[in-house]
Amino acid sequence: MTTNSESLRQKIFTGTAWTMLGMGASQLLRFGKSLILTRLLFPEAYGLMAIVWSVSFGMVMLSDAGLSAAALRHKRGGEEDFLNTIWTMKIVRGLLFFVAMSLVAYPVSKFYAMPDLVWLIPIAGFAHMLEGFSSTNVYVMQRNMIYGRLTMLEFANDIIGLVVILVWAYFYPSVAALIGSVVICAFFQVYYSHALLPGKRNRLRWDPAVATEVFHFGKWVLLSSCIYLVYSQGDRMMLGKYLTAAQLGVYSIAIMLSEVVSGVMGKINSNVMFPALSNIINKDRSRLLTVFYKTRLLTDGLMVVPIAVLMLIGAQVIALLYDVRYRDAGWMLQILCVRLLMSSILTSSESCLLALGKPKYAVLQNSLRAAVILVGIPFGWAYAGMYGVVWAVALTEVPVLFLLWYGMYKNAVFSILHELRSFLFAGMGAGLGYLISNYVLM
Repeated sequence: MTTNSESLRQKIFTGTAWTMLGMGASQLLRFGKSLILTRLLFPEAYGLMAIVWSVSFGMVMLSDAGLSAAALRHKRGGEEDFLNTIWTMKIVRGLLFFVAMSLVAYPVSKFYAMPDLVWLIPIAGFAHMLEGFSSTNVYVMQRNMIYGRLTMLEFANDIIGLVVILVWAYFYPSVAALIGSVVICAFFQVYYSHALLPGKRNRLRWDPAVATEVFHFGKWVLLSSCIYLVYSQGDRMMLGKYLTAAQLGVYSIAIMLSEVVSGVMGKINSNVMFPALSNIINKDRSRLLTVFYKTRLLTDGLMVVPIAVLMLIGAQVIALLYDVRYRDAGWMLQILCVRLLMSSILTSSESCLLALGKPKYAVLQNSLRAAVILVGIPFGWAYAGMYGVVWAVALTEVPVLFLLWYGMYKNAVFSILHELRSFLFAGMGAGLGYLISNYVLM
């Protein structure tokens, strides 16, 4: 038992290190790309792409069958028939996704009065269709918590995307550069998943028993994803009617910078925490509480403190790095850090409850988030304009905190002292941010 414990602990730390390294490098590239492209392109391009990604993300959520989660948590997740059935389902889903994106392109372009969406949305659908052909060897490596090669290949994909988009935008500065690089990256992802990752080659296969079981688990994931769509993209979808493309582009910059952090959190939890907690639950459920809060200590130190710092210095960072057209993104980013702090504390609890086979909490928490968005954004816009909208988005995690605490308590994976420890880290980060804001960046 000690050997197994040490092995899992080592995998968690190694996986977290690789994930932080990969995501850190990837997000630095994304940040650097943003700095360059905001000078090569125009705010309207970001506004257009904000709508494209909202529609694309919406379609992803509406077609989410929980395939990746099933491959990671299921006891048969390493079997060839199981994985080949998952792969076949991914391909079918990708083809249907492309058809759906092509069908909605014209109505969406008319709704937002943005003609370029007619061709941008189908191309985004084509890129996602390509990703459906990627090998399930990615899931096998994540399940076995083997991250080195996978992280390096994902980073190589980011480099390719960066080179393509910068060259394209330099010689032909248009919104096409933003969507074209996505298609190139999708091609490379399919290639490396089949050719450069170890494992068996996928074959078309349909095991009715596997499909039925995946659909049974996926119905909760799908319901949660549909509601999550309203929470995660509702702001941009609704603001697309209120704001000009340029104004929406500025807001998208603030959201993009906040997602640099949330992307790292999500990657750690999906690639490291979820497989690790699933492993613990399948082998020795009694150790779950101890392992959970030990790993939380690591993520609190790595994520909560930097977010609290950013909450204090966000406006100064934006003023330093971006030109005056994007200045309003500074105060937006500072307010959005409230959501980031709450999310960084809660994300591991979400993974834990899902690993325990309790997807209903995902549905409930996303329902709360969606309710805040649907009520808060119109109310905030009516009484405080953009300030009200941004605060409505920032406060979406507050009711979720109490729901997830209840769920963790009910499943005997809760310690109030360890939960409050996260807020102590936030206070430490805020203090550090105050010092940096007033004595370093002043």
